[in-house]
Order: sequence, then C-alpha cells, then structure tokens
Amino acid sequence: MPDMRFAVVGGGSLGGFLAARLALAGVSVTLVVRRHRAAFMAEHGITLIEPAQTRQVLLPVLCGDDPLPPVDVVVIAVKAHHLATAAEAIAQLARGGAVLVSVLNGLQWWMAEDSGGPLAALDQQGDLVRRFPPASVLATVPYWASSFLELPDRKEHRVARQNGRLVIGPATASGSAATQLGSIRAALQRAGVNPLPTDAIRREIWFKVWPWAAAAPLSVLYGCPFGGLVEDPDRLTVLLRAMAEVEGVARQLGIGFDLGARERLAIMERDGIKPHKPSMLQDFEQGRRLEIDPLVGAVVELGDRVGAEVTVLRGIYHQVLASVESRPPAISA
Repeated sequence: MPDMRFAVVGGGSLGGFLAARLALAGVSVTLVVRRHRAAFMAEHGITLIEPAQTRQVLLPVLCGDDPLPPVDVVVIAVKAHHLATAAEAIAQLARGGAVLVSVLNGLQWWMAEDSGGPLAALDQQGDLVRRFPPASVLATVPYWASSFLELPDRKEHRVARQNGRLVIGPATASGSAATQLGSIRAALQRAGVNPLPTDAIRREIWFKVWPWAAAAPLSVLYGCPFGGLVEDPDRLTVLLRAMAEVEGVARQLGIGFDLGARERLAIMERDGIKPHKPSMLQDFEQGRRLEIDPLVGAVVELGDRVGAEVTVLRGIYHQVLASVESRPPAISA
C-alpha cells in the first residue's frame, strides 16, 4: 500500500520514539497524546536522544479527545492500563479498516482466546477484544532500552541502545492484518526500527514476559536495576523461582522455550541490560501507575485458570501493590 498513513497513539518512551523515527523517514505520521501534552508537543516536538546524535523532531500532534481522521495504520503505544481510555480514539482512527500495531508491555488483550475468555487483568468486560479483534492486529515485541523524561521546556525521548529491534507478527494468520505485514514492515525499515517478522508472535511475547514478569516487579521491591538482581545470589534465587512459574504457565498454554532460565538471563546480560532500570521501576520512582497487571497479574490469573503453580509470582504481585500504596502521592497518572 503506497503512502500509508500512520497514527501513533501514546507519546511515551516507545510511542514518541517510533513517531519521531517515522517522521524523520518521511512517513506520514500523526502523534495522538493526552491533552496536557498535546499543545506543547505540537509546538516544540520531540527531543530524540540517541547514542550517535540528538534531534528535535516536529510532527503533527493531536489530542485523543479531538475528532481524529482515519488512517491506515494505528500504532498502539499507550500503557496497558490506559488502553481502555484510549479505545475511542483508536476506534476513530481505525474506522476505515486500519491495521492495529500493538506496542504494549506484557500480555495483550487479544490473547483472550488462548485461555477461554477475557482476563480481568487486561480486559475485564471483554470490550477491547470485541472492538479490536485479533484479525486486525499486528502484535510486536519491542527490545529497546529507552526512557521518557517530561520537563517544563521539553519532552525527552532517550534511547540508550542503537541496536534495538521490533519483533512483529500477526495475531492470527488468517486475519486482514497479516496481509499488510510486508508494507508496514517496509515503512518501519525506512524508519530504522529493525522490524523482525515472525509467524509465532505469541511465543515471542511469552519469551519476553518470561524474565520480565519476575525481574520488573522485583526491581521495584529491591530498588535496583536488572544487574542488581542477577549479581546478588539471594535475589537471583527468587528471580529464577518466579521465572520457573512463568514458564510453567506458558507451558500449560502450549508455549515452550528451547533454553533454560539462566541462559535467558545470560542473553539479556549480553544485550547490555544490566545497568538498565526496567520501566516499572522508572514509573515507581516517578510516582506513575505501574504496568503490573499485564506483566504479572495476567500471568497469575492465567496460572489459576490453567492450574499452574504461581505462589511466588502472587506474593511478588501483592508486595508490589502494597509498595505502591505506601509510596508518596503520584505525580502523574
């Protein structure tokens, strides 16, 4: 499809990065954000900070509350807990039959069919899967060490690694989205995003969830980056026990991995993750709401549904919720 029109919903670390990269590549793209950010970003753009250079990127910016034009591709890059709020804006943008590209952390709403129905942690009433069925979705698994810093005079999107990648594949092989994978991948390649196609996107999502469903909440409880977990023997023991439970849930759903937990952690270390603060820890430190449900709560809920052991994960989940309750008031929702 020539001259595909993109909209990126969500201007945080990944949404802002993808929108800026697409704009720099000459792709037609509009960024859709919440009202308190829209006016500033429309005037000042995005400060994109990468290892090789820093660029100021101007692009069209709209508020999700405004009337929105139909586009060909809607990139969903909001936090999972904002997805229900953003659903009307997404539906407006997609009303002409757009492909939805989900760039979300953790398990995703369209995976409900894998386990017999919607999960309360992701889509309590099933509204999302009815509005945005799997056939319309290209799901992704992003691998970047990135952050978003909101300052009075600028919105900084900082990418710590140049060699990130975006695994992408259709939620269902027979869906309409699958036919557009090649065109969307070509646009992302122009933007230097390094899209890697797969026909097994569920496995790819679980492969990333496997360590992070344990490491992200533990980083909050211990107040340390990833390296602080793997370098401490006691913390590593807890991490490995939690990872074993995630793997057990995945296995009950027919998802297997061809390596062990320690090998998975070694891959992350080779990727330079040790000094990186998981986004959940960044959000905790900045008083923001955490994406605890798609990463941990949904896995616990699935474990209960399929009869898998999730005792350690459940304990971690509730400890993080207690830590959130006891921290200072949030500075941002």
